[in-house]
Amino acid sequence: MEKAGFTDYDSLLELAAHHVEKTHGNLVVQDQTRGQFHLQKLKWILIDEYQDFSALFDRMLRAISTSNPSLRTLCVGDNWQAINGFAGSDTRYIDCFEELNQETSHLRFVVPVNRRSEEKIVTAGNVLMEDVPGDRAIPREGAGQGTVEVCYVDDIYVEMRKYPEYRDQYEADKKYLVTRPNGGESIDPLTSKHLKLVTQIILPNPYLSYSVLTRTNRLGTISIREFERHLRDCLGGSFLAEMKKPKKSIDVSTVHRYKGGESDVSIVLRVVNRQFPLVHPDSALLAPLGQTPDKIIREERRLFYVAISRAKERLILVTERNRESLFLEEITGRTF
Repeated sequence: MEKAGFTDYDSLLELAAHHVEKTHGNLVVQDQTRGQFHLQKLKWILIDEYQDFSALFDRMLRAISTSNPSLRTLCVGDNWQAINGFAGSDTRYIDCFEELNQETSHLRFVVPVNRRSEEKIVTAGNVLMEDVPGDRAIPREGAGQGTVEVCYVDDIYVEMRKYPEYRDQYEADKKYLVTRPNGGESIDPLTSKHLKLVTQIILPNPYLSYSVLTRTNRLGTISIREFERHLRDCLGGSFLAEMKKPKKSIDVSTVHRYKGGESDVSIVLRVVNRQFPLVHPDSALLAPLGQTPDKIIREERRLFYVAISRAKERLILVTERNRESLFLEEITGRTF
């Protein structure tokens, strides 16, 4: 990368922190929105998503603070939503905030009220995270019950036979048939079933917003972008036009990408083991770097918490019989 004249984000942070340390913060910073300001004259630094703080960010913050002792910092985060360990973030910065900042005065405020989700959805998140350190969420005053549902994609039937005796059903289901890439007319039955199920969930009401969430960028044999294209074709142009009137939308996304998003209805697909949680067979090779199986499962639990906490009114978890996610088993019977 260096030979080609490129650098990555981590290297930029390292260079910036080194420059602040070298100059003792005696720097003028050019900001696109605020113009120029002197680093030593900063009064506040506001840090959002503090659960995703990393050693590189910490080095930068400490370099600035050392050069500007009167600087005050406000950190906002939720340790239950720390899902970027793969990018170097470390939950110890939020979990051990007081211990890591003993040399400064500090206050910790807890804001437990969930102002997004209805009561049953909040309860599902609390049950999932029952054994994880952190503060339980509290539904907002006046919150409705909401719904948490489990759907088995196995129960969805898509007719793939073209024989005369199945002609009517085949014609009705033909729009749901997803062919495998480079497979000619070979049908991907599981993805076709997911497509029909999601269409049936969304079609009755164009006046709500929907998120369709997956663990990875692929669903079966196709990408989630292709799945979204198929879904919009199945819903039809008139339905999508009707959604625009109340400015509602449909988002098909990975959970990682949708973090921070919200929708009236959230549909989480493939809530099965080897998806939630997804533990790569080679992850044991990372043990010398501190990436233990327990640590991986904890992050996968937090990721599933992010997935189920996107819904405002209705949460739908789509699974498969005899492959149910261990996370789903934990909340079943205690939420619905």
